[in-house]
Amino acid sequence: NIHSPTPIHPPMKKNILLFLLLIFISANIRADLVSGKTYTITSALDTLHTLFLKNASVDDQAATVLWTTTNVPAEQWEATILSGGSVVFRNIYSGMYLARQTQNGKTVTCQMADATQNATHWKINVVDGKSDTYQLALATSLLTVSDTIHDGDQPVLAMKKTGADAVRQLWLVKEVSPTPKLTRPMRYDMVK
Repeated sequence: NIHSPTPIHPPMKKNILLFLLLIFISANIRADLVSGKTYTITSALDTLHTLFLKNASVDDQAATVLWTTTNVPAEQWEATILSGGSVVFRNIYSGMYLARQTQNGKTVTCQMADATQNATHWKINVVDGKSDTYQLALATSLLTVSDTIHDGDQPVLAMKKTGADAVRQLWLVKEVSPTPKLTRPMRYDMVK
């Protein structure tokens, strides 16, 4: 007595195919950040400027600024995905974390030694249809650049922008191979 397998009903087939299609599409639209991988964080407004430690500082709460991309460890960030879904970015050079602090009434970026602070826990918003493009958020504010970018400009956290200003809050987060840590003489040559 041989039994034939139970047939899959057409509505179930459609659901399975739809589910597989959605997985395929979502996997190809974006590349998620991966814990332990190293990234650069570059303004989408001006792709020549990358988030960098001012003067390659190793001081707690030193400023992070935009600087012409130079492929050095001071502009490379290792991502760690936390259990709640937020991300901390540890700078390859200093070993400290991308954070926010208030200076002169503005909320600006800096680096902090303590990754347990909420000021270092970034929410990453994927921008639909744009590969490796994200908004970086803390609470209800987004990491934002000015209309024109110059070396040394410090990003601020601001409310969501719309229209033509929306690009000021878009960031290209690209995976890179970590550059070996600079020695003190190399750092001196870089900042002089």
